[in-house]
This record gives sequence, C-alpha cells and structure tokens, in this order.
Amino acid sequence: MTGTAPGLVGSGPFMFNGGYGQPAGVWLFEDYWNLYVNPHYFVQYINNPAYRQWTPKFFELYAPRYLSLSAAVAAEGLGQVDTVVSGIGGIPPTFLPTIRTMPNTYIYSKPSTSYGFMQLNSFASNSPFNITAFRQALNYATDKAYLASVLDEGYTVLGQPVIPPSDPLWRNASAPQYSYSTTAAMALIASIPGMTQSGGNWYYYGKAVTADIQTTTSAQTPLGTEGALIIAKEWSSIGVPTTVTQESFTTVVANLITYGYNTISLGITGIEGDPTGDFFAFYNQTDGYGTGFWLGPWTSIDYQGTNYTGAQINSLMNNLTNELNVQTNLETRLGIAYEIQGIAAQESTMINLGYPIDILPFTNSTFVNITRSSLAYTGFMYWNFMSLHLRSTPIPPAPTTATQLSVTISTPKTVMFNGQYDNLTIGVRNQYGQAMPGMGVTV
Repeated sequence: MTGTAPGLVGSGPFMFNGGYGQPAGVWLFEDYWNLYVNPHYFVQYINNPAYRQWTPKFFELYAPRYLSLSAAVAAEGLGQVDTVVSGIGGIPPTFLPTIRTMPNTYIYSKPSTSYGFMQLNSFASNSPFNITAFRQALNYATDKAYLASVLDEGYTVLGQPVIPPSDPLWRNASAPQYSYSTTAAMALIASIPGMTQSGGNWYYYGKAVTADIQTTTSAQTPLGTEGALIIAKEWSSIGVPTTVTQESFTTVVANLITYGYNTISLGITGIEGDPTGDFFAFYNQTDGYGTGFWLGPWTSIDYQGTNYTGAQINSLMNNLTNELNVQTNLETRLGIAYEIQGIAAQESTMINLGYPIDILPFTNSTFVNITRSSLAYTGFMYWNFMSLHLRSTPIPPAPTTATQLSVTISTPKTVMFNGQYDNLTIGVRNQYGQAMPGMGVTV
C-alpha cells in the first residue's frame, strides 16, 4: 500500500504513473500522497473547441495526512497546505477563531448531505423500544436545536427525513419533525398500556425502562460522545435513565449489523439525487436486513386513518420501494418517495440529529474567480478548480514516441512436456499501454 504505481495510468483527471511527460506520483500510507494532472483526460489539445476541456488550476495534487485536525489547521496557518478536510467533510466550528487569523484565508460554508442520527432497536426483544409511541417520545425528548447551536455552533440544518434539505426535489418537507417537547414525550409514554411511573422513572409491566447509547470512540461532535451524553441527560430527565457506552468503530459496526444494541449513535454520508438504492437499504427488509442500514422492523402506526400492524407496514414499505424502483413517471416516483419518508418519520426508528454545514478554509493568494456557490464540498472544488473555464493555457501533451517497451508471452498450458505442442501469444506494448504491431521479437 505504499510507494509509486509505475504501471498504472487510470482514466481520471490525476495520475500516478508519470505518463505524458508528467512526474510520477507517490502514495506513502499514513504519510502523504500526490498525483499529477493527466493532460489526456482533459483533452485540451484537440482542435474542436466544443470538445475542449481545460486542465485544472493546479498541476499537482498533494495531500499530506495529519494525526489530528489541530495539526492540519496549524499547517495551513504556516502555509504548508492550502485547505483542510476531514472525515466529516469540513472542519468543526471550534477552529473558526484560528482560521480567521490566517492571512489570505477564506471560509466557505457548504451544505452537506451527511447527517448524524440515533438508531433505535425496534425488535420485540428490546421492549418497550418496539412500541412506536415510545420511540416517538424519545424523538420529542431529544433537543436537536440545542445540539446544533451548542455543539455545532449553529452549523447544522435540522430535519427528520434522510433526504437532505439541499435536495428539495426528493425531500418530503412535510414529514413529522419532532420539535423538542418534554410534555409531548411524557404524554406519549403515559399513553402506552402497561407503563407506570414511580420515583420519577418509568416501568413497563413492572420492569424499569432504561436506555443505553452506543457511540464510537472515533466519532466527532455532535455525532459522538459529547452529543450522546447530552441526549442521555435529556432522556433521563423524562424518566428513562440512560447511559452512554463507548466502543471501537469495529465493535459498533458489528453490533449495528447484528442489532446488538439498544440505541446507537452514528453518522452517514447521506443521499445525493435519486434515493432509490438507499431506500432499498433503509426501508426494504429483503434487501436491507443484515446490512446494518435497515431501519426496521416496523411497528404499529395509524396511517391514512387506518391502524396498521408492524407486519403490514413492513409489507407496505417493501412494496413501495419495489414500486419506486420500477416506476418511470417522475411525479409518481416523487409521490412514492414522499410517502416512504412520511411513514419512516412516523415510525421514528431513526432520530435525525441534523445535517452539518461543511466549513471549508481555503488559503489562496494565487487563484481568482472562485465562486461561492451553494454546492456541497465536492461540487465546490470541481467547479472552482477542475472545470472547463478555469485555465486559458493548456499543458501540451508529451510526444507519444515509444521509449519503453514491455513484452508478454502467454500459453494455454503452464507446463509443456516433450512431444507436446501448442501456440505462444506474444504481445508488445509501449509505456502508454498501446499495442505495438509489427515489432520483431526473438524468443
């Protein structure tokens, strides 16, 4: 996993192999990697301007790895890097005071498709979490606005559906949102048959009702331990004593797949565009169960004026996702997607903690015409540094004269014995991977 990749070209905008007169790239695991522009990807040398695509503003893409965000931000302040990204996209808002002191550094805030969430185990073995009203109560008892304002300093957009606010076409904005209300939470729990209260805590058929939130030690706020501790206090305040258990990421994923948890705190990169594939993982039991993504099993709810059992909702969600997959009419597909989101929000097996806003620091005294678009991080980087209009002087491709040849010989059999015969296939290619017909080869 380290070193150079001299035999690989790839078809993307940057390359390792040092072809077309470019330097060879390097990848040193846990240290750094760098790539160089693949001029043939951008085809800026063709005559027809309709097909011309100019190369990016930068010639080399160098990406050092740092052990901490603090070290990476410090490196940007010293001029050693131009921008910093992390596993959550941008940087946490706690670094904003430091970033604002750096000369020639700009801060771009971009909406994210990712979101943090609490997944509730709704299997019957985890009662009373297998009761819809109880899960809805915990959703009401989770102050998402407080998490967004205190832990993420306002850099979060709230919402229950898995479709981000940046995708209004597919998002059901009318789905239940569960604004913070301990009154609503307490009323829902009190309405559950078999639920009684003693000493400020709830008991379900005489058994104390408790909760445990699993979180990974590698998580960053507000999706990690700090947020989980706040939620634990909120749930405890309504009579559901809640603890927080930190596990390794490997353990959390294993528990997620086997449903070996009571409540689990995680983050996900989210959905962009058509959500059909994601909906199969989230809402279709046949395809989603065992992946760790399925948000079932579903339990009894009142839907469109009729009470449905969990088994009926499970069948309905399977049918809706299957219909979404085969339907071609866009208006019909949007209606199905909205219906799925509405049912999922009512089931409340997942508590959405909000969509973060990526904070992207960029130190720049060289490039001009940077667009402050509303696109997410990848779109922002592409249109500002890798799009058609950003470079007026193309990089001329190196002449494709063959200077390095490789010869391959293949036979149908690995071992040939005396008296046996077969054919040899001999191939000759240059350093660009192109076949060289007519070359003389002596065997």
